[in-house]
Amino acid sequence: MASTLEVLTAAQTAFLMNKPGAFLYQNASQSVGSGAYTPLTFNVAVGDVWGGWSSGNSSRYTVQVAGTYEISWFTAWSSNNTGSRQHYAQQNGSQINGTKQELPAMTTTMGVASPVFQVPANVGDYFQVQIYQDTSNPLNTYATAPFFSSMTVKWLHL
Repeated sequence: MASTLEVLTAAQTAFLMNKPGAFLYQNASQSVGSGAYTPLTFNVAVGDVWGGWSSGNSSRYTVQVAGTYEISWFTAWSSNNTGSRQHYAQQNGSQINGTKQELPAMTTTMGVASPVFQVPANVGDYFQVQIYQDTSNPLNTYATAPFFSSMTVKWLHL
């Protein structure tokens, strides 16, 4: 039985060592109005070697390389014991099926983690998270360690 060994080029090796993706998070609270979905914004990007995040459009990660991406997020809320908290992911402004979650209010600071989703994407597509609360007043996201609202985006494969 013959076997072959494929040698990766320097460019292929560099790509595998620096795959597209980023960890985006808030280190400052975001005020969210009551009763309307609002894009979750980020002011820090870690590991974004492909430039998918921009402070000019801080709620989005824009795909630079086509493929299947893994996305997940965490929404941290300041304490408030009224209403509910919701979030879901979008691709190009449309809800990604199965991503919506809703929790009741809590009297302590709370965070809501999403499951991990694998989503095919083309160059120029974007991912973002929509958040919602209905306390009848604005409510801040919570942005103090270790509870930062965040989104993780990782390229998996073609």
